[in-house]
Amino acid sequence: MSPPRSVPDSTSDPRHPGRITAGELVLVCSHYNLGTIRTVRKLPGGSRESPKVLLISDHASYLLKRRAPGAASDPHTVALTHEIILFLESRGVPAPQLVGTRKDNNSLLQLSPEALAKAPAPAGDEAGAEPPRGPRVYEVYKFVRGRPYARTTGDASGAGDLLAHVHAELREFRPSWRLPRGSYHARPDAARLLRSIARHQPEHAPICRSLEERYARAWERAAANGADLLSEQIIHADWHPGNLIYAIESAQQPLSKVAAILDFDSARLAPALMDAVNGAMQFALGKKTVAGQMQLALGPDLFQAFWVGFNRARRERPPQIDDGLDQARPSIPWLMIEALVLEAATPIAATGAFERMEASAILRAVDKAAGALENAQTELVRLSSIQ
Repeated sequence: MSPPRSVPDSTSDPRHPGRITAGELVLVCSHYNLGTIRTVRKLPGGSRESPKVLLISDHASYLLKRRAPGAASDPHTVALTHEIILFLESRGVPAPQLVGTRKDNNSLLQLSPEALAKAPAPAGDEAGAEPPRGPRVYEVYKFVRGRPYARTTGDASGAGDLLAHVHAELREFRPSWRLPRGSYHARPDAARLLRSIARHQPEHAPICRSLEERYARAWERAAANGADLLSEQIIHADWHPGNLIYAIESAQQPLSKVAAILDFDSARLAPALMDAVNGAMQFALGKKTVAGQMQLALGPDLFQAFWVGFNRARRERPPQIDDGLDQARPSIPWLMIEALVLEAATPIAATGAFERMEASAILRAVDKAAGALENAQTELVRLSSIQ
């Protein structure tokens, strides 16, 4: 079968989170050639507004995902994401394999509220379930078996290596859809977010002021060390352990093999260094409890391993035009601080918490970690430069 096309149907703004009902599942599967479904399993993790199920048929195993309402379900956004996935898959990058619809081989399926209202209601569906207030968008992937990140140097090095290869491939990609721009660097809204937290939760005002000062200082230092002079390309922009599935047989190897890259929804135009810095931090950062308080600690061995993998792969396929990354390495610790502060401030400003953690715990931990990164700036630059 030819690769599925990534074609948007029409703009929509669905607003209905929740589970995938049995009737909905029957209707969605009728649009695909998946064979006879033998087993259906709800998959944990990810957003509660974007439910996922594992479908095991007599043909293969599939992952069915209903996209979260809002921007994530905009068909043009989905089409861009799928176009990137299909391009990378064609270039041998371990991207998840999309399954096209039965009728037109489209990589996304959009169902209207009217179609969903007519869906069959097998036994077990909840009576009186709230109808959707807008179209719903679905996607189906071949299910990838593997293991999660094991916090080994081999896994960290494999993540860095693959990211550099993804950057190399995406430098040759010409998208059909317009990409967003920007990153966590030089974001004027960082101060607004922190002030909003302080206004709604006054007990956090002192720590928010400290984080605002840290972000402003990091912004200034990153810019002074070349971060504003970097050229842009398409990047993944969400490179963290939860978005990589590792090959099971690659455990304990010096350079672990990645079986699949997940979630290209954040893809955008930004400097490659922004992707690498955030990725290195995400794969090296760990949580621990000291005297009853949560702390964030960077594992130097994991941080170095990520950069060793990234630098090696980048050396094999360097950009044809210098993007300024090597000259801007002194900005790395400051970019890490910007990324760390913004990652914490954004959800806390929106919901009052960070995942299932209290705002006070994560804000204190981020402030302390940012201070440690400032103090270790020389060593962090050295570790990031090891080939």
